[in-house]
Amino acid sequence: MIPSEFTHLFWEYDDSALSLELHRRFIISRVINFGTIPALQWLFKTYELEILREVVQSSNNLHESKRRFWEIVFNIEIVHNADTSSRSSNRTNS
Repeated sequence: MIPSEFTHLFWEYDDSALSLELHRRFIISRVINFGTIPALQWLFKTYELEILREVVQSSNNLHESKRRFWEIVFNIEIVHNADTSSRSSNRTNS
């Protein structure tokens, strides 16, 4: 269940209908996009790091600035090109 102090992040949904497991990609994306530091702390306590990392790597629902920040945090490299994005799992420093 989403804590009451964070339900405003899901303004268009009945928060009691959101499942932490079934809707995790949506919940993680929404908290990353709009959450405060306490909401992010809750996110990290609720979901395993690898799940958070996978959502950052693959979600189309993240704001670009948020995605780029979390790519750095999680050491993810995303190669952007005009037609498609191919994603790799580790950032390399050349």
